[in-house]
Amino acid sequence: MKDGNSGMTGKAGNPAGSGAAGFFRRIFRKDRLMLLPRLICLFFALVFWIYVVNVTSTNSEKTFTQIPIKVEGAEALGSGSGFAIYDQSESKVSVTVSGKRQDLLDISESGFYAYIDVSGITEGGKHTIPVKLSIPETVSLVSSSPSSIVIYADENTSKTVPVKVEMSSYSMSDKYAFDEIRPAINTVTVSGPAALLSRIAAARAELNLDSAWVTSGFVHNSPLSFVDSAGLPVDSGYISCDVSSVDVAVSVTLSNDVRLTYTLETGFDQARIASVRIEPSVLKVSGAPEKVSQLSKLNVITVGESTPALTVITADGIAALLPDGVEPLGFEGEIKVYVELLPETTSAPPETSSPEVTTSAEESSSPDVTGGETSQFPEDITYPAVTAAP
Repeated sequence: MKDGNSGMTGKAGNPAGSGAAGFFRRIFRKDRLMLLPRLICLFFALVFWIYVVNVTSTNSEKTFTQIPIKVEGAEALGSGSGFAIYDQSESKVSVTVSGKRQDLLDISESGFYAYIDVSGITEGGKHTIPVKLSIPETVSLVSSSPSSIVIYADENTSKTVPVKVEMSSYSMSDKYAFDEIRPAINTVTVSGPAALLSRIAAARAELNLDSAWVTSGFVHNSPLSFVDSAGLPVDSGYISCDVSSVDVAVSVTLSNDVRLTYTLETGFDQARIASVRIEPSVLKVSGAPEKVSQLSKLNVITVGESTPALTVITADGIAALLPDGVEPLGFEGEIKVYVELLPETTSAPPETSSPEVTTSAEESSSPDVTGGETSQFPEDITYPAVTAAP
């Protein structure tokens, strides 16, 4: 016969209602109708707690460490007493404020304004100036650091310095070179404290081309910075300049080897030419890339009946033959052209491979001035070989 608790026995003989699980089961069985109201009360209690913590609490604090210190009154200082400030000991201030948690979450460094007023300075030297603060209305100031900063004042003056251009971060083939680098203006006027201006040697315009390949001229706008005689930067925070940037025009040259050739007079028989030798046979030139890239050969002489056996062409003569904007590169000597003609009554020798010759009417085959082959002529007559300078 089972006792009254026999139906309540669980595993291992433990009462089914023992422990925390049994406690909650009894609560839910007895108060199932009260479960929903209790959950609603718990929800509103949580909402109220969040409201109190985030909205009404006034015990929260927050520190902002990157608030810049502005300088006010500098223009009035310069126009009134003729001084300018430099060498500011601190540039940022750290501010701690208190307020409601939500208000603290809603503000940032941009909501603060820190400044010093230098308009009252009347003499040069060291000055300690208090830092003034403007903070959001929703919070209260707890502390700030530093509360004052040290600055120096000196006579405000001006000077003119040259503009120097520096190229950086570019790529260029060995055949290309910078020809002229010309800023739109050669000097600028800077103003500021005399002690600082005495260190400035030049205004630097740096052309950073971001590793670009340079194959032609260009114009680049470059910001100006100030450097000392060693090229080290000078703090420009207290310096003013009449311009902030400058256009720099850069021209580029291309160098190339050009073959030297000759032409024939109109109507002159190509077979009359025994040999033509041009020394040197190649000339290096430099100039505007769009012109040099189109120049592969240069005719230096016109061969005809009256052509002398030796013609000497000076450097000036070669320069006159080149297109405008192209000139010989590193050439100061002479070009010699050796010409030997066959007698008019002599039969033409058999056709052989020979250098390029350009007639006045059209281009035709001629002894190669760069080839170096010997012409084949009748055995009883000896002709000089067609050769070229190395």
